[in-house]
Amino acid sequence: MRYGPKQLESDVARLNSELADLCCLKRFEVGARNNYQAVDEFSVNENGARIGSGVDCNVACGTSREVYAATETRYFQICLDNMKGKE
Repeated sequence: MRYGPKQLESDVARLNSELADLCCLKRFEVGARNNYQAVDEFSVNENGARIGSGVDCNVACGTSREVYAATETRYFQICLDNMKGKE
């Protein structure tokens, strides 16, 4: 089955929802760069509103599948960091 931009957007939205449920202050956004997919990371405040107009960092650029794999890895890193901060 082809993993395309729509599936990437859906999966990133799911990860963002899980981050919100965990009260993490990071989110991801999907974009495009040079005919490839890209995901960027940005910060939100306690109300879920975006802080500033830029991004904190680029997570990955490439095919939809490559970008999702890198985003999922970053998601788990954020979750671990969030757990450590609550100890």
